[in-house]
Amino acid sequence: MAFRLLIPTFILYFMILSPATEIHAYTDRILAIINKDVITFSELQEEVRDEHIRLKARYAGKSLKRRMAAKDFQVLNRLIEERLQLQEAEAKGFSVTDEELVTARQQSSTKAADTSDDEAKTTEHLRKRILLQKIRAFEVRRIVTISDMEISKYYREHQQLFMVSHTYRLRQILLMGDSEEERIHKQSQARSISRRLQSGESFRELALQYSSGPEAADGGELGTVQHDELHIPIAEALLTMKPNEISEPIETALGFHIIALDERTPQTPKPLEEVEDQIKTKLFKERSEQVFQHWIADLKKKAFIEIKFSPLANF
Repeated sequence: MAFRLLIPTFILYFMILSPATEIHAYTDRILAIINKDVITFSELQEEVRDEHIRLKARYAGKSLKRRMAAKDFQVLNRLIEERLQLQEAEAKGFSVTDEELVTARQQSSTKAADTSDDEAKTTEHLRKRILLQKIRAFEVRRIVTISDMEISKYYREHQQLFMVSHTYRLRQILLMGDSEEERIHKQSQARSISRRLQSGESFRELALQYSSGPEAADGGELGTVQHDELHIPIAEALLTMKPNEISEPIETALGFHIIALDERTPQTPKPLEEVEDQIKTKLFKERSEQVFQHWIADLKKKAFIEIKFSPLANF
C-alpha cells in the first residue's frame, strides 16, 4: 500500500517539471523506497562523488569497480538510516527554527552559496543535520548515563592505558657530524670515549671536552626526561640499563650519544581524578553507539523499506 500511495505524488512532480528536467527525472532510477520517501540514483551519486574521485586516483579495473560498489552500498545504507531518522523526527514534532539555521550556517565550514539553488541546498542540508542531531539527542544521548562506579571499574581494569611513562635522570656526551666522513670519525671518537669512561675517567670532564650538545657546559646533565621524549634508539637502550650504568655509543639522526643513567622512575598510573573525564567520554560514546544501533534496528523493523537496486547486485 505504501508504494501505491507514492504514484500520484510522482505524477504531480513530473507534471510541474520543465521538459529538460522531466526527461532527467524519468530516467533517474529509484534505488530505495523508505515508507513515503525514495532515494534516487542521482542522490546517491552526489553523496559518493568525492569518494569516487579518490578511489579512481588509487585503483583501476575490477578492483576499482568493487570498491566503488562497496562504497555506494555503504552510503545507500547510511542514506536509508538518515531518512528513517528524519521521518521519526517529523513524526515526533521536531522542527528547525530560523535562528537555529542562522547559527548553524555561522558555525558551518561550507563555502558561501553561489546561486539560489546552492543556497537552497545548503539550507536543506543544515536543516536535516539539525533534525538528525535533535532526534539522536532525544532517542539516544538523553537516555545514556555513565555512573561513577562504571568509571572506577574501567579505570581498574584498564589501568595500563593510563600509565605515566618511565622518567630518567640522564647525562649525555653527544658527538655530531654532518658529512659521512665526519660521522665515521665521530663514531670512532665515541668508541674511544666509551673505553675511557669504562676505565674510570670523569663523565663530566669528557662531556666538557668533547660533547657538542647544549648541555655540555653542565657536564652533560640532561636532567629528568620522559621515556617518550627520547629518540627511539636511546629509549630502547635505557629499557635494559640499570641506574649508574653508562651506555655504549648510540647512533641517532643527531649523531652518537653516550648516555649515563643516574636514576629511573618506574611507570605509575595517573590518578583517577586526572583521567575520569576521558573515561566517561569514551564509555558514553560506546554506550551511545550501542543504543543508536538498537534504535536504528527497531526503526528498520517497523518501516517499509524496499531496495529496488543494490549497488552490489553484480558482485
